[in-house]
Amino acid sequence: MKKMKKTLAPIVSIYAIGLALAISPLATANAQEAESQFDIGFRGGVSLADSVPANDIPYYGLLLRYAPSVPTAGKYWAFGLKFDAQILDYEEPHKRAGITQDYTVSSAADSKTTSNNIILFLERETVKADKANRFMRFGLGTASPETPPTMGTDINGNEFTMVTDAGTETIIQFDAGVKKEISDRMSFETAFELTHHFADWKVMETQQENSPPARSINDYSTYGISLTLTYHM
Repeated sequence: MKKMKKTLAPIVSIYAIGLALAISPLATANAQEAESQFDIGFRGGVSLADSVPANDIPYYGLLLRYAPSVPTAGKYWAFGLKFDAQILDYEEPHKRAGITQDYTVSSAADSKTTSNNIILFLERETVKADKANRFMRFGLGTASPETPPTMGTDINGNEFTMVTDAGTETIIQFDAGVKKEISDRMSFETAFELTHHFADWKVMETQQENSPPARSINDYSTYGISLTLTYHM
């Protein structure tokens, strides 16, 4: 935990400086000609992982973004929040504890896991007349996975119950994408998202008399594509 705090300390400092720049009138060129803008967006996407804790992670959510001043051309800063709900098949937790399931008795014991993510982000966007805008985002947030217990039978005929305490994850995220205005009030954007999870999932068997020791799932990364339909207030 101390190691994670040391890792996050410079990230948080840089992020705070970036936010200060974003709300400063000096951060945007041609500020006198620009206007502030508040956006609300509905988003969805799919992230991929290397089976730990899942292979694919679909999600949907809400994006809120505020730009102190948006020029008709040039670069500007914005900041905002993402609220995402993830749904994933946590792949066979019993394998993390070294238990081999007998699939002739029951199907693979995956855990239907959900996670609510909140990410605060800083965005840098380039506005080009009559062309799609380009943007990059850096985000810092938390995830709260909920993992229901799973049950099955091992190859020795013993029933097992797997319980996972996923705790609260700290996540950092980088996005890069394009945004196209489809009307005066609406835009559509697509982005590539790379997310790293600072995690410490505890996986344990609770039913057998000689249960194996608890195991851990540590940090993992995901990558994927998101689509967002945005309304300009």
